[in-house]
Amino acid sequence: MKAHQKTQQFTKPIRAIHFMILAFLMTLYSPVVAQGFQIGLAANKVGDYATAIQEWRPLAEAGNVKAQHNLGIMCNNGQGVP
Repeated sequence: MKAHQKTQQFTKPIRAIHFMILAFLMTLYSPVVAQGFQIGLAANKVGDYATAIQEWRPLAEAGNVKAQHNLGIMCNNGQGVP
């Protein structure tokens, strides 16, 4: 067996293991994201803009479109910004 074939033989299982770990970690992350978004939503509804920004900014920076949208609306309305 050639060295290249041996490398491919070991690479496929390792890729599968990495994929399973990534999928598992994503399932753990989703409830945290949803919880943070909901906390920000509740804070925004009662006028606690500082908490809403604190909860939504990391989500927005990570690419959460809803958090980005809500932060944009808050900034447009002058809520929680100077």
